[in-house]
Amino acid sequence: MVQGFSRGQAAHALRDLQRAQYFVNNLYQVAVHPTAKVDHPDAPEFVHLSIKRLDKHPIRDWRHLQRIKNEIVGPEHEGIEIFPAESRLADMANQYHLWVLVDPEERIPTGFFDGRMVSDVAPEGGKQRPHEEGTHLTTGSKDI
Repeated sequence: MVQGFSRGQAAHALRDLQRAQYFVNNLYQVAVHPTAKVDHPDAPEFVHLSIKRLDKHPIRDWRHLQRIKNEIVGPEHEGIEIFPAESRLADMANQYHLWVLVDPEERIPTGFFDGRMVSDVAPEGGKQRPHEEGTHLTTGSKDI
């Protein structure tokens, strides 16, 4: 056992880490795991983005996650974050996971379908911050 993992699980995780491509900026590191295929004949292909802050603090800035998805996979690719059943929970660090469709024409059959709605001013007295500029991700090292 290696910190709660069997040798087989640890070997699989190491192979997965070695296949990933890494991006980093002043706030985040993103590991891009190619082609996360669900074991179902009709399931679409996904790219798995594993995102963490460099300072290890929690992330809850939706616009940052959207921008990471747009810059790494593309602005017209849809992605999802899963809040799993407790039996499938993986919660060992302040790390976040997005699964993004490989095909930009595919759509996830839930969400908003009324077109783009973006504002720097929130309706009904809510709060919204302005969009940020100049925080693009850059390709980082693959050293493990």
